[in-house]
Amino acid sequence: MTVWLRDTYLRLDSVLPSITVFSGHSAEDREWYSRRLDRRRMGSAHRGVRAAQMRVGRQRPPRRDVVALPTLSRYTWLTWLAIGGAYLLDRRVPALGPVDFAFPATMNAIQPAGTPMACLPDDPAAGRAGALVLPHGAALRRHLREVAGAHLDEVFKACRGLVGRGMPVLWAMATDQATAALWRVGRSSRGDTWAADAAIGVLPGVTPPFVGEGRFERASTGGGPVRRRQTCCRYLTMGGQACACCPRCAQGRPIRQPVRGSG
Repeated sequence: MTVWLRDTYLRLDSVLPSITVFSGHSAEDREWYSRRLDRRRMGSAHRGVRAAQMRVGRQRPPRRDVVALPTLSRYTWLTWLAIGGAYLLDRRVPALGPVDFAFPATMNAIQPAGTPMACLPDDPAAGRAGALVLPHGAALRRHLREVAGAHLDEVFKACRGLVGRGMPVLWAMATDQATAALWRVGRSSRGDTWAADAAIGVLPGVTPPFVGEGRFERASTGGGPVRRRQTCCRYLTMGGQACACCPRCAQGRPIRQPVRGSG
């Protein structure tokens, strides 16, 4: 890993103390996903570890797709933490593909490998080996979506049979998880409003393959932005309640106004 990306990931590690960023760590030392991602390994692991976790306190055991979907959602979220987090903190976009990235089954951690990256002309890394210099912020955001989209497309095609969802639903989920990851990094580094604007700037809508936009609302009673998902994670199929940001919770809430991004 270049010193430039290592510095960026050290910053990400400090901004998000609940997420561990491994550098130079062997993904074979733990039960890590990706690197050699395949449906059987992903499915068998989650029918054990994840199904047991999800059943605690629930009225009924989870279906296979309900077990697999959170795995894919978590993978997508962590992927966006690694790629989108670097963009938000330092305006750098690492070219992480599935073989360059791994995460463990039982802890919030990521292991991005050393890869080329894209940056802006005023970045100290511009002109260094492995740096793709893009002319302006819009080009860098477009490149961010392209890198993340290419990464996730390979993973979604490998795993969609497990989760029982079509590609449009998976890409809507990807938009939700990308928004959540950008929101998490942005809130921790520069506050709620900046985070919402940044997420909407990356995902303003009509940015295929991602479906929809980074969606935030503001309660009519005041307060900061509230993230709203497009897709449901299906936890409620086990007899629980919908998550707070689930689209199924929209009815009966106070009237809300969309939060506009600054681009």
